[in-house]
Amino acid sequence: NRFTHPEMKFEVTFPEGWHYKNQTNKVIAQNRSGKREGKKKNSKVEKPTLFTTLSVRELNKRSNLKPVVRGILDRARVKPLKQWRERINGKEAYIVIYKGDNRGMKNKKNMTAFVANGPELYLLTSFASAHDFDKNYALFENYYRSFKVLTSAEAKAVKAPHIQIYTVRKGDTFERLAKKFYG
Repeated sequence: NRFTHPEMKFEVTFPEGWHYKNQTNKVIAQNRSGKREGKKKNSKVEKPTLFTTLSVRELNKRSNLKPVVRGILDRARVKPLKQWRERINGKEAYIVIYKGDNRGMKNKKNMTAFVANGPELYLLTSFASAHDFDKNYALFENYYRSFKVLTSAEAKAVKAPHIQIYTVRKGDTFERLAKKFYG
């Protein structure tokens, strides 16, 4: 589940089975917690309960990370429950756990890893209900610790998958097509 974003120059590992939506300026991921109950048209689908987002902001190169994070938290009116500094794959990071409401969820817990990389500040945020957060803390921790900033050369080397369209002809078999496209 390693995900690479060459435009934003990072890679990260999402938890097994998670669904993500890739955008040019952020990536949103969530667990797939359930399937339809029954086959009826109006049957219930379990909603995802665990979420992550990853975005990037511009940062003044000479800024100390702690006051930048404090300013972001103050503007959002967030009071940290716990906070600490660490390095994530060689990059300075500041981790904050806090409570808040989001996406219609009341009493949710959040963890944001603010990761500095020169003029860029990556924000890796995970959130869930307080109960689900505590139960899945290790999963969220593994997510942010898997984060890696890519060098320009690494980002340029990322190849997007290509789709080739082929019109099947009479007499084509799976074996012939496999040999034609895969040798």
